[in-house]
Amino acid sequence: MADLQKQKLSGTLTYEDVEKAKSDILNQEFSAGDGWEVIAQIGEKVIVWRKPVAGSSLYMYKLRARMDYDAKLYYRCLCDDIYRATWDETVEKIDLLDDYEGNTLVYWCVKCPWPLAYRDYVFYKLCKEYESEGIYIVCGRSAPLGMHRPEVPKVVRVDEYISTTAIRSIGEKKVEVLCTYFDNPKGSIPSMVVNLVVKTTFPKFLDAFENALSKYE
Repeated sequence: MADLQKQKLSGTLTYEDVEKAKSDILNQEFSAGDGWEVIAQIGEKVIVWRKPVAGSSLYMYKLRARMDYDAKLYYRCLCDDIYRATWDETVEKIDLLDDYEGNTLVYWCVKCPWPLAYRDYVFYKLCKEYESEGIYIVCGRSAPLGMHRPEVPKVVRVDEYISTTAIRSIGEKKVEVLCTYFDNPKGSIPSMVVNLVVKTTFPKFLDAFENALSKYE
């Protein structure tokens, strides 16, 4: 992930942003070192790393996964937010609000384990297919606080969020997925709680996604 301090954490995305995100993520080392540490791993299939954000108690995350699926099918399933609401148990609600300045505008409420309050996001999403390269890019960035959707009582609005996902074919019905991610969940959440959530919920999510992917057409 490029230097977080140099990135814009809210506002609409452009295709120039997508091009830069594609270059950044495909040229990044997906390994430990330079402050990155492994926090979850399922064999060599999926590895998740985190790195502290300088001057804060927050972290950046990155993920690499390799699976036996067609890259375009994976991309289509991942981008289908309405379908995701039917299989992802962490989703409380997903609404596609509108197209806004060329972006898809999404409202997403996430269930958090007790005693944490639910979190919700209003964010812009922009995708691009590079068919000749077998690469598909999905970018997300938060909308400015107060725009598009009022805050919900007892739900924490996350207004600093950015992510890039690169999906690329590495052979017939074989896909590599690279993802970089940052958000500020707000509130005093101990690091050990965040680690526990990642380690316990991620394997369940992966199983659910693979099951959903096997049924997607």
